[in-house]
Amino acid sequence: MTEKKNLKIGLALGGGGSRGYAHIGVLKVLEKNNIPIDCVAGTSAGALVGAIYSFFKDSKKVEEVTVNNDLSKLLTLAMDFSFERGIIKGEKIKEFLSRLLENSSFGSLKIPFRAVATDFNTAESIIIKEGDVASAVQASATFPLVFKPIKLFGRCFWDGGMSDPVPVDAVKDMNADIIIAVNLYNKTAFDAGQKTKEGVYEIAARSIESVQYNLSKECLRPADVVIEPNISGLGFLGLDRLLKGRGESIIKEGEKAAIKALPEIREKIDLHYQIEQS
Repeated sequence: MTEKKNLKIGLALGGGGSRGYAHIGVLKVLEKNNIPIDCVAGTSAGALVGAIYSFFKDSKKVEEVTVNNDLSKLLTLAMDFSFERGIIKGEKIKEFLSRLLENSSFGSLKIPFRAVATDFNTAESIIIKEGDVASAVQASATFPLVFKPIKLFGRCFWDGGMSDPVPVDAVKDMNADIIIAVNLYNKTAFDAGQKTKEGVYEIAARSIESVQYNLSKECLRPADVVIEPNISGLGFLGLDRLLKGRGESIIKEGEKAAIKALPEIREKIDLHYQIEQS
């Protein structure tokens, strides 16, 4: 598909721990099929993938810098303990991301990008669109109790998934004509949680998944196309798959879901031009 003028396609990448590898598969398929991405917004894991993609504008590079970072390196980044409103400070992770993104600000990215975080004190969903990109991603991906809440712009932030797990509104705010949303808190993921044991951890995880599953359905309403990878084999946040070094298999699920959505994406693009020419 050749790129056409007067059409802005936006991509909303949802949160979901290491399920976020699926976003890479989606990006690979869109690139391969010449579907232009003109703006990106991400929540939590989606903010991480979205920021890296917006910097490089190359899905293969995103895959390289995420999948090829072995477990020992990831664990080293996590060895940044706080125990003050969270187990991990997250500063080492931010420093790694700052180096990767060359200390980029939002205005210097190749693709316009937004990160969504939650105000710790008011529970508002906040769209971050200025300043240091690595700090914004850190704020968006600060999962409660795991990471210490982040202070930014005079506010205190934690994970965007607590208020806006799929940032469709952020893409809408960027004036996209067509919004493609990738939802990782979908029915296949939620149904898989029914098979978990009923210990304290599993009940807590199921509670959070329930909130984010229902929030996601509301967030998706303005989207034109919804891509929902089959990630039923993952535990809470998908950390079990990450520890087994199986990010590639999650990427494949993203690819499958994106391929399935291609006819609908093309239909929406064609419809846009039919309306524009009428």
